[in-house]
Amino acid sequence: MSSADLSIIASAFGLSPEKAAAVMDVMRIAVREEIRQETAHLDSRLGDRLLTRKQVAEQLGCSPKTIQRREQEGLIRSVPGPGRPLYHPAEVDRLRASLGTPAAGHATLGSPRERPRRRNPSAAWRDDASE
Repeated sequence: MSSADLSIIASAFGLSPEKAAAVMDVMRIAVREEIRQETAHLDSRLGDRLLTRKQVAEQLGCSPKTIQRREQEGLIRSVPGPGRPLYHPAEVDRLRASLGTPAAGHATLGSPRERPRRRNPSAAWRDDASE
């Protein structure tokens, strides 16, 4: 906070600039503590249920980049987390159902670049015909 801001606060409340600075410091500490407690409360309620992008990717058998692309396409919604997006398991289930992907470990959700390449069926037919 600038000294001009402190002067305004000091004059508004009839405090010296030094006392206004001390009050602002105490308020900053109190607000930080309140945020920390609220974050801990939310983490206890949601943190163990929300999934990171990496966890979602592992469940669906694809890369985290694929999950990011699916989010950009609007196929899965995230919740802002502490420095990273988080996903509700219901969103993962919705994405899995919309794409017809079985439960974790049974199929991949990756983009064509992430899936194994298949032989061209017409090329296989030509190979069989030449024998």
